[in-house]
Amino acid sequence: MKALHQKNLPPAPTRHKDIENHPLSFLFEQAEKDHLQSHVPMNSWTTVDRTEAKGEQILDSMWVYVYKFDKHGRLLKCKARLVVRGDQQTKITGDTYAATLAARSFRTFMAIAAHFDLELKQYDAVNAFVHAPLPNKVYMRMPLGYRQQGKILQLNKAVYRLRESPVLWQRLFTGTLIDIGFKPIPHEPCCLICDEILIFFYIDDIVLAY
Repeated sequence: MKALHQKNLPPAPTRHKDIENHPLSFLFEQAEKDHLQSHVPMNSWTTVDRTEAKGEQILDSMWVYVYKFDKHGRLLKCKARLVVRGDQQTKITGDTYAATLAARSFRTFMAIAAHFDLELKQYDAVNAFVHAPLPNKVYMRMPLGYRQQGKILQLNKAVYRLRESPVLWQRLFTGTLIDIGFKPIPHEPCCLICDEILIFFYIDDIVLAY
């Protein structure tokens, strides 16, 4: 079967209920199942009785759907991601600021790599945020299409769109790098160095220069 081109595709669903009548409904339904399965080994959440959250805020959850294309604009796959409505959070403990790599810094590092003829390797951290443990209790409604009567989810990890998720992931990642010998570059929190290896990252996109 010839791969579909992006110009011939209908818009991706914007809500879970849009899937039923979508021409690629079977692909998005499978994407939902695959995404939920990917959270199982991460222990991203625990199903609990709604009564356990008595007096606590229960955040909504929502599905986000996108197409993934190759460099020629041909469809590779349909993706679904479950996110938490972090915009509803009324109680936040701790800092939520996560540094990002400035464009000028990225250009500087690319110039250094070119000048010293360094090898470059790029990585994308899969389900990056949910590697980071959540230090406080947060409750979320079960995803549409998979709800159970009287049940909700207690989040164990920093699920996407939780306000503190980016900083928790950044602390975990940089802390791990420091533990194995990397040292932060002054005034560049998203860049570390160890011997002749330079690593810099933008959220979950990671580049090694060596």
